[in-house]
Amino acid sequence: MGTPRFPLRRAVLEGIASVAECQHVIGATLLGTDGLVDAESPNYNGELTLVCSPPSMLRPVLGEGVSRMIGLLLGRILREVQRVFEEARPLFLAGALLSRLQPPPPQGDRKEIRRRSEGDRTDIARRSSDSYAYSVAHVDRANVASYDYSAVLYLNRKGDGFWGGDFCFVDDGRDEVVEPRPGRCVLFPSGFEHLHRVCSVSSGNRFALAAWFTLTATASDGAVCDSPHYEVHNPVPPLSDEEAEAAQVNMDALRAAVERKMASDSEVQALYGLG
Repeated sequence: MGTPRFPLRRAVLEGIASVAECQHVIGATLLGTDGLVDAESPNYNGELTLVCSPPSMLRPVLGEGVSRMIGLLLGRILREVQRVFEEARPLFLAGALLSRLQPPPPQGDRKEIRRRSEGDRTDIARRSSDSYAYSVAHVDRANVASYDYSAVLYLNRKGDGFWGGDFCFVDDGRDEVVEPRPGRCVLFPSGFEHLHRVCSVSSGNRFALAAWFTLTATASDGAVCDSPHYEVHNPVPPLSDEEAEAAQVNMDALRAAVERKMASDSEVQALYGLG
């Protein structure tokens, strides 16, 4: 009997992202997606996902700094997959999503709303609840045949910003449950031995970065950053004179918008310890 192509194991790692990095991504996501969907609509299933494979797709929505940070986080995850599973073969990014999960509406038709951004073009794709809900158990490779390794990096903590939202491996006899916390990352091969699901979020907002990697170069979505370092306080290159002048003109309006958002959103206040 030959050696299996993929190891039949999974890993839960801590500290893949710092708390500051997680807060930075969450804050940018809250501001960048504000007003994108109507959470009270019966057509909303509780999930908002931003496609970030390649990470440059985030630029029009979340800005250059967060786009670069997501690329660096994906690079860290890729290196951990290679290390944990002793994967010496070339590994490529095959997909990545930045997600915000909220409680699904109690009734009505639900749809996934996925925002795809590339340059100045934005596409919104919807799937009805008859074919999709984020809490349904599934196998990643059954969805996309080229997926070889899967990862989920959590950005906030259960009990501090949301309730529910546990990650569950659906095993024979007993499920294995992983509670989200900032910087915690779940790694596993994408095959049928790892049936899994996400428990429904009962309150608040759960943020996570999901990624999939492939051994098939032709299925790659592009390269990820190979640098292990990133300074949160300086996420973008220095502005040109023209950019600095334009930024100054808009600074007062932006500051007022952020202050209004923080004053009216209890989730933002809890995130930054202001509530």
